[in-house]
Amino acid sequence: MRPNFSLMLMRYFLLLLISILVIQPKVKAQSLGPEATVSILTCDPGREVYSMYGHTAIRISDPAQGLDAVFNYGIFSFESDNFLYRFAKGETDYLLMGQQFSSFLPEYEQDQRSVYEQVLNLSAEGKNKLFIALLENAKEENREYRYNYFTDNCATRVRDMIERNAGGKIQFPTQQSTQSYRDLINDFHHSFRWIDFGIDLVISKPADVPIPFYAHMFLPEYLHDQFSKATISYSDASQPLVQ
Repeated sequence: MRPNFSLMLMRYFLLLLISILVIQPKVKAQSLGPEATVSILTCDPGREVYSMYGHTAIRISDPAQGLDAVFNYGIFSFESDNFLYRFAKGETDYLLMGQQFSSFLPEYEQDQRSVYEQVLNLSAEGKNKLFIALLENAKEENREYRYNYFTDNCATRVRDMIERNAGGKIQFPTQQSTQSYRDLINDFHHSFRWIDFGIDLVISKPADVPIPFYAHMFLPEYLHDQFSKATISYSDASQPLVQ
């Protein structure tokens, strides 16, 4: 199926508009209330090349402020020249944007893609630290990054942001896997075999070397699995990272 570029471009600018008009006025206080929750959203793979691996985002909800925001590292523009070729080579620039959860979810419902939520066991300090870090990252001068299939994408950005700002020490399973990057992505490439050319350009032979489970988290469904098995430790206790 060919991508509907007009529809995708419209969605992109809609998210920009929502980010400017809706999210920013509600987060100026930069302090969350006691009932605030932080969660990870994991979205099933889609039919387009840019969504073939699925998607990961962070949701922050604070009823006291009327805030229900999604921080989305998966925003990009189709206006760049030779988009598909650049995507295959791993030369696409992505953005972090904020949007309302009420605008995030319908896009996936329309595409018949399930969205799974994992509420995190973070302290009040951790929630606020993560929230402030996301706001800083979403500033115009900070929000752009160079996408990489395996090491810098919507899932790894979510993992790294939470690890750095959770307010406690996160421990993921430490076993060594027998699977390589190529093994992991083969199941997702059934409709996009040409993307293997780009992977060879980006990573070449290391794509066939077994990697630890931690590195599996470049794929949203594997991040979902690893977070479900992780713990977070504070000075006096350790508990599951996901409620």
